[in-house]
Amino acid sequence: MRDLLTVDISTQVDCLCDFTYNFYWQHNGSELDPSKPVEGQVGTHFTYRDLVEHLISGKDVRINGNAGSRLGSSLGVDLKYFGGSGQALDVGSIFVTEMRAPVWVSAWSWAGYMCQVSWRSLWETW
Repeated sequence: MRDLLTVDISTQVDCLCDFTYNFYWQHNGSELDPSKPVEGQVGTHFTYRDLVEHLISGKDVRINGNAGSRLGSSLGVDLKYFGGSGQALDVGSIFVTEMRAPVWVSAWSWAGYMCQVSWRSLWETW
């Protein structure tokens, strides 16, 4: 693991590591403000932007708790809306120690095609 940022959460939190910030351009921050701390954190005060920027810098994020939905949406995409190139980025990894609901994660394949990956709770698949 590379320079691990760990966040412990006590409740289900949606849109963690979401590169779109829950489609920010549709709600202009009324649904999710990237500069606000993630709710339900225990002992830390990381913002939604902190998590995304940490991944963009090639470092890893560990989430201890229920990662909710939209985990890592558009992970690894340099979004044009936020001044990016629209191209794929090499980013860090996300590790989750507890997941209670199926989660859809957007990811870029090695060929640059967008694909959707469905994750299941660890105890349901193992």
